[in-house]
Amino acid sequence: MKITPRPVTASDRVDQSRDISGMNKWAQSSRTVGFIMLVLGWFTIPAEVFLRRDFGQRWFTVVNFYAGLFLMFIFATLQYVLVAIWGGIHDFVSRVASAINPFHTEDEITFTDQVMDRSMLFLLIAYLVLGSYHLFKIWWRNRSNTALHSFDDGTSRCERLAGLVIGLINALAKPFVALYFRMLPATQRIGITKPKLINDRTVFTNTAFEPLLVLLLAFWFQGIASIWLFFTAVAVAIHANWKETARLSKVLDFRDSIIEAKAMMHLKDETMQASTSGRVMQQAAETVKSNPEVAAQVIQQYPDLMSIIDEMNRDGSHLAN
Repeated sequence: MKITPRPVTASDRVDQSRDISGMNKWAQSSRTVGFIMLVLGWFTIPAEVFLRRDFGQRWFTVVNFYAGLFLMFIFATLQYVLVAIWGGIHDFVSRVASAINPFHTEDEITFTDQVMDRSMLFLLIAYLVLGSYHLFKIWWRNRSNTALHSFDDGTSRCERLAGLVIGLINALAKPFVALYFRMLPATQRIGITKPKLINDRTVFTNTAFEPLLVLLLAFWFQGIASIWLFFTAVAVAIHANWKETARLSKVLDFRDSIIEAKAMMHLKDETMQASTSGRVMQQAAETVKSNPEVAAQVIQQYPDLMSIIDEMNRDGSHLAN
C-alpha cells in the first residue's frame, strides 16, 4: 500500500537523521532557502503534469495548474522575444554580408530549427491539454466515488522504462553484492537469499530516473527551453528526495516503535525476574533468621550464603527492601 505523506516545506524537519553539519537548521531558518524552494516548487508542476498520472485532489489543484501555466507562459514569452531579437540581428547581418559579398548565401533553416524556436509554445499547449485532463480525472473520481488519497503525488509514466534500467544496474552490481553478502557473518545469512541492489522501482523512478530524464532533455533542447528543463531537473530531484525522505521517516518511525516495544517487553521481563529473585532471597533470609537450627545447617552446607544474608540485613540492600 502506498504511503502518502503530507507536502513538505523548507521549514519542516523532514530528515530526522543525525545532523552534524548544521544544514537542517540552516535550511529551516534561512528565508533565502525557503524562497528558492518555493520557486523550484513551481518548476515541478509542469514536470509532474508531463511525467505522472492519477493525482490526489489536494496535490494537483487548480491553483497549482495556474502556477505552472504562468511559469511556462513566462518562458514561452521570453523565448519568443529572444528568437525575434536574434532573428532581426541575423537578418541585418545577412543583408550587410550580402551587400559586401555578392556571393554570400543564406544559411538554410531546417525544420528542426523551426521547432526548437517554438518549443516552449508547443510545450505550453501540451501542458494546457494534459493539465486540464488531470483536473478532469480528479473531478471524475470525486463524482464516481473512486477518489485517491488527497495528497497522492501520482504515479510515474516512466516506471516500465526505469525497470529496464534497474535490471541493467542490478546485473552489473550482482558480483559486488554477492561479495559483500559473503562477508557477512554466517548467522546473518541463514535462510536469506542474496538481495538486489535496487528492489524498489517506484523510489528509483521518482528520485533518480525522472530527474535524469529531464536533465538529458535539457541537453537535447536549445536556448530557453534548455534552461527551463535544467532548472526543472534540479527541482524534481530535490522535491522527489524530500518526498521519499518524508515517506521513509514514517516507515522508520513505525519500525523504531516495534523495536522499542520489544526492548521494553524484554526489560519488563528482566525486572520481574530480578524482583522475583529479590523476594526469594528475602524469604530465605527471614527463614534462616527465625530458625537457628536451619541457620546452623546452612552454615555447614553454604558458608558463603550466610555472609550474603548478613550483609543484606546489615546494609538494607535493594533485595531486602
